[in-house]
Amino acid sequence: MFPADPRPRLRYLATNENLHAIRHGLAVGPGDRVLAVAAGGDQALALLEFAEKVVVVDANPKQLMYVKKLAGLIRGRDYLSFLKPEILLKSDEALGFDVGQLEAFNEEGLAQRRRYFTPARLNSIRLKLDALEISGSTVLDALDGGAFTKAYLTNIIGYLDSDFTNSSLLFAGANKLCVSGLVYVSNASVRPDFMEWMARLGLEREDRLSSVARALEPNWKPDVFKRVR
Repeated sequence: MFPADPRPRLRYLATNENLHAIRHGLAVGPGDRVLAVAAGGDQALALLEFAEKVVVVDANPKQLMYVKKLAGLIRGRDYLSFLKPEILLKSDEALGFDVGQLEAFNEEGLAQRRRYFTPARLNSIRLKLDALEISGSTVLDALDGGAFTKAYLTNIIGYLDSDFTNSSLLFAGANKLCVSGLVYVSNASVRPDFMEWMARLGLEREDRLSSVARALEPNWKPDVFKRVR
């Protein structure tokens, strides 16, 4: 057992959520302005290939720093370091690689990154990096309602957002989503009251896109919601 460390640490280097499920579940395409939780960065970068703009937020500043550095690797065409982030960690003091970071290593997620992000795909993403905005969650305070057409919020309902408070990213993100906009969440069903809360936020389950996402994602039980008011 390692002693408690108050410094923010990287928790995610890659995602083991299915990137195809996220993209197709949200039906992301030209003209979409997407809000994405940072986590390991793969999700936001995958969505950037198809969206008009992606704004990345996270409660952990180290994850935002990490995503910014990943984007820098792509911009510099250092695809090897992008696909093998241990190279980045061991050479970057700001990210602070040490034994306590080992929990961030996720072999399943890193294997998916190597499969999904082909050189051709990374080149496409590189050409769109100017449409990637990496900021703290306070960026939501500066944006008008209806700023986003799509939102990727991973498993914050069951994990980080379990209290459903008005200050939560779920609440703030829903209020920045345009009417008819879509929200992708994972494992929300761990909260028996989540459907009631989504309805309070003006969100209604989109059954067809939820089925699309679940057909591609065997583990995380994703749901897609549409803002109806």
